[in-house]
Amino acid sequence: MKNVIIRIAAIFAGAVLVTGCFGEIGPRPAPAASPIRFEAGTSPLLQDDDTRVTPLHPAYFEATDDFSVFSLYNNQEADPVFDGAVITYNGTAWNYANLSEAKDWAWNQNEDRYDFVAVSPASAGATRLVGAPGRLTVTADYDLTADGHDLMAAAYSRTGESGLVIRTAPVPMTFKHMLSAVRVDFHNISGEGNFTVNSYCFKNIVNRSTLKATLTSASKESFVWINSESSTAAVRQENPAAGAHNPVAPGDSLIGAGFNLVIPQRLDAGVNLPALEITYTPASTGVPVTPPLIPLEEILRFADDQPILEWNMGVAYVYKVFIRLDGGVEVRVVTTEWDEVVYETPGIMIPA
Repeated sequence: MKNVIIRIAAIFAGAVLVTGCFGEIGPRPAPAASPIRFEAGTSPLLQDDDTRVTPLHPAYFEATDDFSVFSLYNNQEADPVFDGAVITYNGTAWNYANLSEAKDWAWNQNEDRYDFVAVSPASAGATRLVGAPGRLTVTADYDLTADGHDLMAAAYSRTGESGLVIRTAPVPMTFKHMLSAVRVDFHNISGEGNFTVNSYCFKNIVNRSTLKATLTSASKESFVWINSESSTAAVRQENPAAGAHNPVAPGDSLIGAGFNLVIPQRLDAGVNLPALEITYTPASTGVPVTPPLIPLEEILRFADDQPILEWNMGVAYVYKVFIRLDGGVEVRVVTTEWDEVVYETPGIMIPA
């Protein structure tokens, strides 16, 4: 019996000596940190000096594109994970604009949850709305008289129940367009006689509003526009330059220079209904003609002869103005889904 005890003691003593040689005596080291990284959809930030964009459909992110991200861990509003951290793209990879804002995952149990809302571009000035219904709400103001960027937003939620691999996988932020886009084309259906398009614009439409992007208590994304303000002033005005198609000859068309970004809204509500205003000059008289305002709610869609009663997020509208110099003006509209496919770029990550 004594020999057995001695042998066991010797084994443990040897184990301690061997372990000590490899420097593993003492507490186990902390596990390696797992940085929070992101994947981002490929819709470009569509912006230029004239608040127009062409082509409209997304293709890729470009260098200097960015977004601001907000995140809560287990609904801890007082201690957000991210509160507007800016994530930038350098043409090859995504990075934190400020490395001090980089964070690691901190999973403890399956019931833990991370919620994310992102707004692009970061210059949109998005802010977190504390105490709002839902789990995470972010707002961003938009003003047609000052802003021309393609405002986009994304939301995502992850729980500890997703498994060890998914827990630390990059966060997939799939951005969606929050605005509508409109273009105006002109067609000369006269038997004879040219006309020059002087200008066109929209009146009585919403020119200021606030986007509210929410991740609801049911882990669903919700994007709505609130606190909208309309104005009778002309907005998104275009003054087509003279060129190969302006003046517009019989049978010819002047295609709009690009799409103007507008705030989604009802077109059949309000004291002053949203309308399109055009001005053109017949070559025969040289006198500019401005027909009465054309209510947008009365313009019929080519596809089914039904009126368009609202501008929806992520939808492009092409208004086709047909002018017959001896018979007046008719306007029709074509609608197109802005993003026919949801684009993503797997593998683009943000390192800590």
